[in-house]
Amino acid sequence: MIATGPWGRYSCALPNDLESCVQTSYENSLAEHWAVVVAIRKRSPDEAERAMRVILAGAARDLAPVFAGARLTRTKERPPRRRKRSRTASSRS
Repeated sequence: MIATGPWGRYSCALPNDLESCVQTSYENSLAEHWAVVVAIRKRSPDEAERAMRVILAGAARDLAPVFAGARLTRTKERPPRRRKRSRTASSRS
């Protein structure tokens, strides 16, 4: 069973509830991932895909509030240029 709340699947309502929440999160995550392992061991690709989609949907649901108010903007800074590989002794001859 997955713990749900307005802040996501594994969120805690109160700070003093954090330890319990972390344990619940761990147990839920372990169960979800174990379902994928079981499906793979049974050589059932459809079942493995369904189990993996549960994990991905949960991750997307949990991350959505984080990015809801975020605007992706282009920064003025340019990424560092990649250095050209130096020629080796064998390529110089």
